[in-house]
Amino acid sequence: MPSPNPIIEPLLVQARFSDVTKLGKVKIGNVLMTTLVERWRPESHMFHLHVGECTITSEDVALQLCLHVDDGPIIGPTYYDWEQMCVEYIGVVPLENALVGSTLKLKWLKEHMLTLPVEHTPQQLTAHCRACILGLIGVVLMPDKSRIEFT
Repeated sequence: MPSPNPIIEPLLVQARFSDVTKLGKVKIGNVLMTTLVERWRPESHMFHLHVGECTITSEDVALQLCLHVDDGPIIGPTYYDWEQMCVEYIGVVPLENALVGSTLKLKWLKEHMLTLPVEHTPQQLTAHCRACILGLIGVVLMPDKSRIEFT
């Protein structure tokens, strides 16, 4: 994920998402990950360590990532017209293969939305900021680590 354009910094601050842009990529150590996997107990949702039991809370995540979690959780079904949501929030309808159900492919997002035109409108600036936030969520906050090999 490239660094966001400095021109959208005020919008990221307003969205309370500017600290996430500073996280960058986190390198996962195979030894640490293997150790944590071995010590995780799914029946209790805790890590069993030599010093006792511990778990990760949503407050821990919010503090570590500098996220503001002031409101209640969003729960329940989300039956939306996702193409219309894309038009409303990022200003474009993704290509047919870029939007699968409620999932927008990050490759498409990077190729089509993460370059801000030199001459831009306030609406394009806002759409660009929203696309950057989507990219940050997909790359930094919720990356797909399913392909990690433990060697």
